[in-house]
Amino acid sequence: MVRKANGQDELEAIFRLRYDSYLRKGYIPSNPDGIMLDEWDELSTTIHFVSIENGELIGAVRLVMDSTKGLPMERVFPEAIRLLRKQDRKVAEASTLVVADVQSGSSRRLWVKLCRTLWEEAESRHIDDLCVAVTQNHLGFYKRLLFEKIGKGRHYKSLNGILAYPLRVRVAEVRIRHKSTGSNHDQSLRRHLLE
Repeated sequence: MVRKANGQDELEAIFRLRYDSYLRKGYIPSNPDGIMLDEWDELSTTIHFVSIENGELIGAVRLVMDSTKGLPMERVFPEAIRLLRKQDRKVAEASTLVVADVQSGSSRRLWVKLCRTLWEEAESRHIDDLCVAVTQNHLGFYKRLLFEKIGKGRHYKSLNGILAYPLRVRVAEVRIRHKSTGSNHDQSLRRHLLE
């Protein structure tokens, strides 16, 4: 089941899962608290989504709405987000998608469920551009979902210097374009997210 996070206990479980996932990938150094969070996590404009199975939190993602604090990826890609705002685009960022070690094949289905819920929230809030920062390994996957680059790759100092790229998808156009763009495999992937 995927839903909005409920209460401080679930938020703390998200921060522990995020820490474990990012540490395992080598994105962050270890810390004695065993949690990973930032200043956007507790803003009222941030929405956390969780996947719960058998009473255990096994996945999470957050949707950070634009605010006076801006978006997390602006620390690395300020010009890209600034340009969208200058065009009067309503922006938000999908970030910190994490999935626990689950049975083989289950992680992709879990990823799709989390993204579908986040996508529906972005649509309901009339977001123009859903932005994300992704590593080189994930670029191709996001392009299949009709995301496009909005800047050059840069290194995230806060994530052990990993190279990431800023992307955005025009939310209102995806449902129109998804059946006419890309291979049947791409269209099938987008159908799982959108329908």
